[in-house]
Amino acid sequence: MIDEMAIRKHVTYDGKTFRGYIDLGNDAEIDDSSPLAKDALVFMVVGTNKTWKVPVGYFFVDGLSGEERANLVKVCIKKLHDIGVDVISLVCDGPSCHFAMLRTLGACMTPPNLKPYFIHPSDKGKKIYVLLDICHMLKARQEHFRRWWYIS
Repeated sequence: MIDEMAIRKHVTYDGKTFRGYIDLGNDAEIDDSSPLAKDALVFMVVGTNKTWKVPVGYFFVDGLSGEERANLVKVCIKKLHDIGVDVISLVCDGPSCHFAMLRTLGACMTPPNLKPYFIHPSDKGKKIYVLLDICHMLKARQEHFRRWWYIS
């Protein structure tokens, strides 16, 4: 499961490093010329046969392209595969950047060429199915209609 949450832009200093700038976990040097993070991109693994969920990664971001998101998803899936976790689906909501991410991964969520899966990056014989988080999708649709109603 992947989701992005807005965070407050804020920089703190812990005596060694500044925190609050974008951080993609790639050990890049972070200094005051880096943009401030405005979102946290969170990856969570949820069990299908037992009731459990575990956050496995988060990144402080200020907008990412679909390709950058796809790369982070692939790294996460590969690392999970390396420790024996069998990833069977990816759940996300529906902003355009996630649809771009899914296209980069090899899925297509738009009719008539619907292909709701992509090939597992570590096991070419497996498919990872894409599920859109219906609660987020309905909320986004409701907001869209609410704005349309007030404008017209």
